[in-house]
Amino acid sequence: MFEGLYIHDKWDWSKKYPVIKFDFAEGMLKRWKDLDEKINEILFLMK
Repeated sequence: MFEGLYIHDKWDWSKKYPVIKFDFAEGMLKRWKDLDEKINEILFLMK
């Protein structure tokens, strides 16, 4: 996957890292407040 890059032989594929996916595809957020609310909603649903 990382062929030709420094990390190619250094990545430890046995380690797993948590990933958070933020999906804003459902529509445009026009205000910062809307963005904050959407992020909080996503994080709350992860609990």
